[in-house]
Amino acid sequence: MRSVSKGEEAKKYIEENTGRKGVVEVWPLDLGSYESVKAFVRRAEGLERLDVVLENDGLLTNTFTMAEGNEYVTSPSTKATACLPLPQDKPSPLTSSPPSSSP
Repeated sequence: MRSVSKGEEAKKYIEENTGRKGVVEVWPLDLGSYESVKAFVRRAEGLERLDVVLENDGLLTNTFTMAEGNEYVTSPSTKATACLPLPQDKPSPLTSSPPSSSP
């Protein structure tokens, strides 16, 4: 999340409304920053399993802006999202090579 405090509010809401505590984690992630995405991927790779990545990429602008060498709306919406952790049989393109195709 770009705003960890808003993520903590959402976590509290989820825990209060489901009665389940300790099942949601809030991690910083700015999809407009490849370094932030890489840090997220490195952290996620240390997990035994990753059930869900819930991202809310909402951006409305009528001003052309560049970020990470790309038009700003394109970076978080497509390019950065493609680098997030994939199932173990499809490693992240930022950190791992594809699985071997040996029999």
